[in-house]
Amino acid sequence: TKLAASGVLVPISDSLRNALSQQDLFRFSACLALVRFCGPHVGAGNITSVQEAIRVATGVLTLPVDLHRPQEQLETTENLKASCISTLEALSSNASLWSSISKDALPSIVTYLHSSCDMGGVDAPARRNTLSAALRAIVRIIQQPSHAVASARAGLAEPLARLVIGGTQGTSLEMGDDEMPLLALEVLHVMASNPEARRAAKLFECGVIESVCCAIAKSATNKPKKPTDGRADVAFWGLEILHEWLNDMGGLQTILQSPFAQGFMEIVARDPNFVKALCSTLLLRTGMKFGKFDSDPKETESIPPIYGPPLVLVKENCAGFANTHIAALNILFAICVLDVALEFNKVWGIILLENTKSSEVDDSERLSATFCAHFLRLLMDDHQDKIFIPIDPRSMDAFNTISRPLVRHSLLDGLKNSLSKRMGDPYMISMVVAFEVPRVCLSVWKDPALAEPAFALVRLMVDSHEDDLIHIFVESKETLLSLFDLLNADSEVETIGDQAEQIRGVVASILGSLAENGLLTESVGKFGVRSAAIAALASACLADEKTTADDDDEDQLATSATMSSRCMQCLVELLDGGKGKMMTLSPGEAVAIAQSLGQKICHMVISRFLERAKLDQYDMEDEEDVMDAPDVKMLCALAQHSGALKVVASIGGLHALSLIAAEGELSAILALKIACEENPSILIDVDGHISVMKLISEDESISWRDETGRRKIETAVFGLLTDLCEFTKGRRAVTSAEHCADCISHAAHVIGALVVEEEHQEVTKTIAVVEEEETEEANNKNDEAEAETGRDGDAEAEVETETVTDEHNEEETNNEITENPMTTGTVAPPLLPPTYARKKAISSDSKLESAALSFLAKIVSIESCRKALMSDTHFIATLSLLAKDTTSFDLQLQATAFLSQVAPFATNIKMEGAVSTTELAEAFIEVLQVQTLPLSKSKGSEVNANSLKSIAAEGLAVIFDDTPEEHQEKAIRAVISSWMSIIKKNTVQRNTGSESDQRDSARLAYGLSILLARASSMGALRKILADMELLKSMIHVVEWRYDSKASNNDQMYWEVSVSNSIQHLSSVICATEESQKVLGVSVKALVSTILTMARPGKAPRKTCDFSTALRRVVETKRDLSGAAAAERILKRILH
Repeated sequence: TKLAASGVLVPISDSLRNALSQQDLFRFSACLALVRFCGPHVGAGNITSVQEAIRVATGVLTLPVDLHRPQEQLETTENLKASCISTLEALSSNASLWSSISKDALPSIVTYLHSSCDMGGVDAPARRNTLSAALRAIVRIIQQPSHAVASARAGLAEPLARLVIGGTQGTSLEMGDDEMPLLALEVLHVMASNPEARRAAKLFECGVIESVCCAIAKSATNKPKKPTDGRADVAFWGLEILHEWLNDMGGLQTILQSPFAQGFMEIVARDPNFVKALCSTLLLRTGMKFGKFDSDPKETESIPPIYGPPLVLVKENCAGFANTHIAALNILFAICVLDVALEFNKVWGIILLENTKSSEVDDSERLSATFCAHFLRLLMDDHQDKIFIPIDPRSMDAFNTISRPLVRHSLLDGLKNSLSKRMGDPYMISMVVAFEVPRVCLSVWKDPALAEPAFALVRLMVDSHEDDLIHIFVESKETLLSLFDLLNADSEVETIGDQAEQIRGVVASILGSLAENGLLTESVGKFGVRSAAIAALASACLADEKTTADDDDEDQLATSATMSSRCMQCLVELLDGGKGKMMTLSPGEAVAIAQSLGQKICHMVISRFLERAKLDQYDMEDEEDVMDAPDVKMLCALAQHSGALKVVASIGGLHALSLIAAEGELSAILALKIACEENPSILIDVDGHISVMKLISEDESISWRDETGRRKIETAVFGLLTDLCEFTKGRRAVTSAEHCADCISHAAHVIGALVVEEEHQEVTKTIAVVEEEETEEANNKNDEAEAETGRDGDAEAEVETETVTDEHNEEETNNEITENPMTTGTVAPPLLPPTYARKKAISSDSKLESAALSFLAKIVSIESCRKALMSDTHFIATLSLLAKDTTSFDLQLQATAFLSQVAPFATNIKMEGAVSTTELAEAFIEVLQVQTLPLSKSKGSEVNANSLKSIAAEGLAVIFDDTPEEHQEKAIRAVISSWMSIIKKNTVQRNTGSESDQRDSARLAYGLSILLARASSMGALRKILADMELLKSMIHVVEWRYDSKASNNDQMYWEVSVSNSIQHLSSVICATEESQKVLGVSVKALVSTILTMARPGKAPRKTCDFSTALRRVVETKRDLSGAAAAERILKRILH
């Protein structure tokens, strides 16, 4: 380095030039040595002298070689050139000299390489070392794209191609000490990787493509060296060069029109080892073995290794593919396509080993058949590797329509030719099973271009020892599925003549043989393909309809030995659920049968009912009734699946289904219910609703098997009618039907059966209500009123009775809940009617009662229906009792909702055909008074106690103004209790429950606040509404909702509740002090009220105070009326 920096190389170019002109070889060599050792270390300042030295030295490389001169002179010249090459190699390590080497030395190096190849003798060790040194220098400088282009333009590719071929002589490529061909291929790879350099090099014309194919063929080996093997680099670089060249040629159409395509195929055909190496690489994915059929799983068949060794696997991205093997297989695919498309017809002969020694014929046929079968399987759409899918999506169309069909056609022909010669060979049978040849053939059968060779191959397998080979069609799930797909070949394959019929005939023959041997049912169950099997068989059952349509013998199809009858037999075998059992179908199976056989099945069902209507006796074997007919069972089984039901409905099959439903078949009723959920018109148009309404209006016409069955069917009928009534058209059709009155009556009867009416045993007793139990005797002296008492039935026992308590005792209980006992007097209870209602114990299954009540709720808005229901006093009493009862939450909720629904139609006084506000008020009040309720038992139900109470509050709000004063007071006490409970739960306790519970809490609070706001204008209720605990709870809700950390959930309901609370607080706080004293209101106590909220897992915290909350109400103006009232309160409490 110091010597280079000293400037010793400044005069070196002159010295070189003088020594060369004076033929002073010693001096010239010494100067070259000085340049070789110092040049790599020269800096940018001294580079000019080295560049001049390069020009002088490279001039030596262009010296002509006269072979007629003495050998000594030739050797001297060669040694001098070798010294120049060695110097250039050393200088190439200095990147600052690359441009100079590329510009000045590269043309001379190319000339030297050409002359070396022309002279021969590249096998001489000295010459190979010199050439390797030149290539190493080029490898370094060519990494820059501009230098790569310059090299290509200088004609470097041609001598490199010759060096690759010259360095790979022999049967294999052994990379030992000789690195010349490897370096040459590396330089070619770098040039081919540069698009501009690749075009300038003209890879095909200069022989690079041929040399690459030769190098790839020679790089194949079964035992690559460890840890590295130069043959791996050869395969990698060579495959990338081929792919780059093929990609430059464009798409398939462009390649076929290229003048180089034919030449490329000539190159490939001249080197069979190249093709065989690619074929061996493809088979390498099998492990060169596969399992023997019908033997121990560990026993295998070995694939004959006639193709020779495969290419080395390099697990790196190669030409856009995952590794060298996949890249090689795509080269093989392209070659196969071109061989067929160009009608070259030479490469396929190599692949199928047509010119094989007589001693290897057996193995050649086995190997070619195995290759074709494996290649076909790799080309399947569902193959997991997808190794032949084009990288460029734009090539997919050509791949699917041209390339792959061409290759498949040749493979099918090759496989057929090999199998036809030795179909009985155990190796061939195992190969056919292992590589799923039947499935492959059946899958490509759908392609019109491939139908003929695929059909010929399948027929070969069927006709040759059919009994021995029939099992190969059920050895895999995919094969069996493909077989079923081909049952409808006439609709899947566009063929000419009678080929479609022949295809279906062959498939039917296969299935028939499988069924006879019991293999069909076994394999269908083994692979879990019942759905696909049933779909195909069901479609095939109608295959002969066209040929038998004009036949007078209607039974011919069922009795003749046709393909359809055999398929029907298979279908029955697969679907038979056993005597007395309904067939079980999956959704896919049901849809398949409905699409193919639905119309025929429905026609048969209707025909059976028409015949029964016309004949006194229905002629059936074993005296079976219509419900035991197979078509009836099939239709019921189909109707249980929504997809199949839609198909049945679309073909007008609901009429047939409604006929079955009218017989009391539960599955048919449930199916009709599903069918009318989206569009009830399809059922109404065929009078299906009338058919099911008869079931609950003509009790004597149906012979129920047992009570449980009757309840299930009636539940289904009411459910169906309820769904119909969801729509205006459906509700109009049901309510106008002839049997509607009977249905209403029966529904009311079902609900009314929950209670019984018994006579009262009237007694009298003095009732007094006192504030405290200790002063009862003193208060009784001042109490002169007497009241009758009666006995009320116990809800849990039919024998026990209890004394009816006075309403004032109930008020006392409510007062204790609200912690604000009020002064009460003696009130005589109303006279009880001669009978009273007592609820029976409700069983765990109340679905029928629930369904009946749901149906009535849908039609109660119709005046005629409502009058019929309201005139039934027992029904109203039952609903009131159910609404008050807490033992069955679902029924209680429904009854409460029903009463709330009829609230708008209530009257002040009891009238026939109407319910009174008093009756409704009593029921709603009792619902609000309930402290604990059981949860709903309905699966997935989101209703809860808050749902129930909010419904009661809504109903009570409707009738509140028209309710008697004593009931208003009782109602407000219940409202206050519920309000304080729900506010405490949401604020102090923070026990808000599920999301639905939170939502219903907000809704309940809203309903209660509406009632409190309504009552605040009634003077009689003024004192009750001024209770301090109530007022504090209202303050709490204001502080909670306007706290800085308040949640925004269910904001609408809570905002209204807060607004109503502020309005009520305003009326109390802003009243006169005298009024406040009378009512017992302490404004100071109210203002000082601060909510303390629980926080799960944390210490409780206080919210903002009342004044701060009010200021936020005013500032945020989320509620303008509330803001105005809040501002009014602030003025009062701050002044």
